Amino acid sequence: MSIHSDDCGEVGEEIGTYRIFINEFNETNYVLDTEQSTDGVLTITEKPREFILGDVNGDGIVSIKDATAIQRHLAELDILTDLQLLAADVNGDGNVDISDATLLQTYLAEMDCPYDIGETKTEF
Repeated sequence: MSIHSDDCGEVGEEIGTYRIFINEFNETNYVLDTEQSTDGVLTITEKPREFILGDVNGDGIVSIKDATAIQRHLAELDILTDLQLLAADVNGDGNVDISDATLLQTYLAEMDCPYDIGETKTEF
């Protein structure tokens, strides 16, 4: 994440109103601590990211569309975001490959699947 200000001053600069721009968001949730502090410090903290394992397209449900999203990614027709890649890595091996799409299809066919597909996960 990169941050800059219109009038980025040194520590001890005069009190004023400053605009801050976040240039890279990367789908991570950030919280601005807007409570008045005695030293005028604005705090930006990162919140954990939540996703549903297998919900690659982020619509809140696991469906054949998610397996298709993985296949389109593997065929280099679409590029998945960081959060989509986390949701797509169903077997948790750190790679998104055809086995993840197959596991989604197995889950959708209501066959035995040893992974927590459809469960909400948290990534820090």
